[in-house]
Amino acid sequence: MTSPNRNVTAPLLSAGIDPAPRWTGSDYLLAGALVVAGLALRIPYLDQGMWIDELYTLFRHVRESPAQIIHASGLANNHVLYSLLAHYAVNWLGESAWVIRLPAVVFGVAAIPALYHLGRQVAGREEAFLAALFMTLNYQFVWYSQNARGYTGLLFGAVLASILFIRLLATASPTARLIVGYAVVAALTVWIQLTAVFVILAHGTCWLALACKPNRAGRFSAATPVFLALLLAGLFTLALYVPMFGAESNDFEPALVGVGGAEVAVKVEPVPTGDSVISWVLKEFAQGLQRSVPGGWPVVVIVAGVLLAGIGSYLRQGVTIAGVLLLPVLLTFAVIYFQVQYFFPRYVLGSAGFLLLFAVRGGFVAAGWCLPFLSRRSVLLIGSLMALAGTILVPAAWQPKQDFLGAARFIQEQRAAGDGVVCVTQTTFVLKVFLGMDCDGVRSLAQLTRVEALHERTWLIYTLPKSMKVFAPEILQRIRQDTDYAKIREFPGTLSDGNIIVLLKQPTPPGVAPVPDADP
Repeated sequence: MTSPNRNVTAPLLSAGIDPAPRWTGSDYLLAGALVVAGLALRIPYLDQGMWIDELYTLFRHVRESPAQIIHASGLANNHVLYSLLAHYAVNWLGESAWVIRLPAVVFGVAAIPALYHLGRQVAGREEAFLAALFMTLNYQFVWYSQNARGYTGLLFGAVLASILFIRLLATASPTARLIVGYAVVAALTVWIQLTAVFVILAHGTCWLALACKPNRAGRFSAATPVFLALLLAGLFTLALYVPMFGAESNDFEPALVGVGGAEVAVKVEPVPTGDSVISWVLKEFAQGLQRSVPGGWPVVVIVAGVLLAGIGSYLRQGVTIAGVLLLPVLLTFAVIYFQVQYFFPRYVLGSAGFLLLFAVRGGFVAAGWCLPFLSRRSVLLIGSLMALAGTILVPAAWQPKQDFLGAARFIQEQRAAGDGVVCVTQTTFVLKVFLGMDCDGVRSLAQLTRVEALHERTWLIYTLPKSMKVFAPEILQRIRQDTDYAKIREFPGTLSDGNIIVLLKQPTPPGVAPVPDADP
């Protein structure tokens, strides 16, 4: 309890929110039910086939010692805290896909009650429940919770850090526990995925705008504890990343790894982009929405409109709260695009919870415009039914992300003595290095031609044609235009553009029919 003689400063944020909502029995019941449902949707088929980045994380980081994980560079694939958690999980439970993905499941489920609490802070119980329900039942959140990467940790940490930041802004004389708690959560979130720094930058921007607001009594004394929290977050983050300073990057340069006494070059590449990055990102987001909500493109357009309506409503509620929720996604896109020149839509997953809050608010606003006779409870019921309808898409997330094992088994069964097998670009790492397949890794047309000259028949395996278009364009052109190659099998996966394609340079072996009219 505050002493009457203590100089209590005015909070920076004092209206429009409930910084410390008190949970009742019904809150715990709702959140508990959502957690149970979230687990029920994220555990099935957790051991399905892994994709390239998961396998690279396992091979290059999880299997190493904790000291090597902490000191390794390569942040695009080494989500440090996730790699450490997966390392210990493997040590305790053994190496398998479900064990490596276990931290992602935990973070993905923990994000559900965290989003519910954030919603209670800024919007109230109805909107909080609906946003958390969509997170629980949505295809994309299930998919990422079964992805052995740090993105659900980014999601959970971004929501939790925002909860604490709002409390910092709205609390008179924040305690040391709250200040340090925010700093620790923020630093660990950045340690699990570097793009979380944009969430912290967004918090810093909001703090600066409030601290510099003119004619505000006591603003400097109120701003000091929040500044201290942000400063500590930066110092803790720096301390966590210091061991990586000076380490040689392995993300975008070839790394030599030993396989059975041989040296094999492995290269993990970003998706390069140019002026078309904006259209590419928008297309990826639209395709992601199509996989997340029933109804196809018309529903995608409606969702976009509802999202904008929600953003407008939050701006009217208060620029600061809207900034806390919206700035992270804007900063993520702007900084990566203008400074790094490549962008993965999954980098915005840290803001996905905020976008859900915008969308839910937009749904209530749109219902008020179009169906003013409906009560909020009726809108809540309709929204809940829509969220439940989305579960029909969830089983698609349980399929293999990339079915390399299926492709490897198929080649082993169909390959005849004397056949050549070619792995193109990224498939070389998985099939030759990780699975130990006897194949030739090629990156150029000249290398492919040399292999073909040694064999009457040549099998060719590739994936991610968008990446091939940049890093092996001559090979992609050859297999698309030359009738020598016929597509024999395609192994589908849930990773966008990630199907495994198996081609055969004619003649086709008996008993294996090419896919008619196939366009690889």
